[in-house]
Order: sequence, then C-alpha cells, then structure tokens
Amino acid sequence: MFEADDIKKVKNVKRNGGTEWAYFNDGEEKTLKLNFSKTQVKGGRELRVGEIILLFQKVDRIRGVQPFTYLTHLVTPLGKPIIRNDELEHKWKWELEVAVIARANPRTAIHTRPNLLSFRNPNWGKICNIEMLNYELTLNEIQKEIWNYFQPFFSSDLDGLLKSPAINNEEIELDFGLLEGREYEYVKTHLSRERNSVIIGLAKSRAFRKSNGRVLCACCDFDFLRTYGEHGLNFIEAHHIIPIGTGVERITRIEDLAMVCANCHRMLHRKIAGTDRYFNVKELRDHVIDRKINYK
Repeated sequence: MFEADDIKKVKNVKRNGGTEWAYFNDGEEKTLKLNFSKTQVKGGRELRVGEIILLFQKVDRIRGVQPFTYLTHLVTPLGKPIIRNDELEHKWKWELEVAVIARANPRTAIHTRPNLLSFRNPNWGKICNIEMLNYELTLNEIQKEIWNYFQPFFSSDLDGLLKSPAINNEEIELDFGLLEGREYEYVKTHLSRERNSVIIGLAKSRAFRKSNGRVLCACCDFDFLRTYGEHGLNFIEAHHIIPIGTGVERITRIEDLAMVCANCHRMLHRKIAGTDRYFNVKELRDHVIDRKINYK
C-alpha cells in the first residue's frame, strides 16, 4: 500500500525536553495524536492522506541511551482535522491523529550519520520537506534511505491500517467535509482552484475498503484489476459531481465524489458537442450504455 516515494515530510518531536521517548506509550502502536504548537499548526493542516511523515527525536538524558538523533516513526494522517486540546499542560495543544506505519523499538531506535542525513535544519517541530535532510542527494535517494532504515519495523498489518476503526468510522466519514474552490493566484496572475486531496483520499479509501480494492468506473464499469492485474489494484480517479470550476467555495463531502476511470473523467470534463454543458455521471453512463447497445 505504501512505498518509499510516499515519504514526503519530516518533523522533530520531543517529550519532556528529551528526557523521555516521545510517542512510545501503550496504545500508540497503531495510531497516535501528533502534537503541534500554535506556530506549527499551519504545516500540520497541509498534510495529506497518504503522505508519510518521518518523526525524529533527540534524547540526551535517558539512562543507557547515547545522545544521538534517532529516527523513530513513519506515520500518515487519517484525514481528521487538527483539534485543540486545552487539557494538555504544555504548549503543543493541537493534535492530529495519524496511523503508525513503522515504529522503531526505542532501545534499538535508528540513528544515522550526520553527513548522510542531517537533521539540523528541520529541528523546530514544524512540518518540513524531507529534501532538507540532504541537498546533495536526490529526493528518491533520501526516500529510499529512510525506507531501508525502517525495514525491520514496519507494521505487520500495513494493508489493514486504513481499514482500522480509527479511519473506518462511517459517522466520521459521513460528517467529514473540506472547503474547496478558494481562488489563489500564481506569480503570473493565473487563477486556479484548490482541490483538496484529503477528501479525495478519504473517498478513495472508503471505496477501496467496500470493494476490497476493486472499484469499477461509475460510468462505464471499467475494471482496472481485470485489465491490469495486481498493477490495477487500488486504482481509480475521483470526479467532483459539482465541478470545482464553478467559482464558488463550498464544503465537499465524500458523497460529492464519484469514482471513475481516466477516460470517463476526461469525458465528464468535455462539453457536449454543440452545447455549453457537460454530462453528469448518470447521463454519461446512460450515453455509454446506449452506445454499447447500438454498437452491438
């Protein structure tokens, strides 16, 4: 389900000034609540479902542990919003629930040579791009290096991570929505529309769970698994039933997205010949079925 090139971000974590291991409490083996301060929340909100974040920490006052910088976790967001928890006594009051993909044993936690991966720059608890770890290596080289470090520590149920109760909660999915459609301007005054990949990731995850990874196109019934074999497992595109390009900000929910193949997705975004309108999903499906009948 996950690969090395999914590792996108890195974050420094600490507990009690480095006198204890962070995120090694009982119950944090599969999911944990990643903490952020007020100045770190923005980066946390930009994380996307499916992105892997490397957590590292420096412990320098634990008995029997040498004061190195240790790589301890690979985690990915579950798609839930960051929540402020005022019951916490420290300043890192904002919490983001994440799934644990890999978790090194704290007594044998991974440490690396500074000349290979340097953790000096992303050292303040903010979400940073992993390119900061070595500007002389390619992104893919950094990702593979980290991935190889964690080989002995991956969850024994990687495929089950996104099927866990933490994300397989119908009430959360049905109530969950994200703002889309906000305008933003590129340097060359080009206007585009934000697509929120979090809600798309959640919609795909739910569709894959309900179909065991075999989702058919809603318009033409194209079957990626049948055509491409294992290479087509867990693959589909998501179409906004109400196009983002209408110019209106709105909340997009999972039920506002249809699972379609790439060909039908393009056809849904192509104007009907001689008109100024587009097919909706049902209309395109009817059109495809009629064509199949007439062709026969």
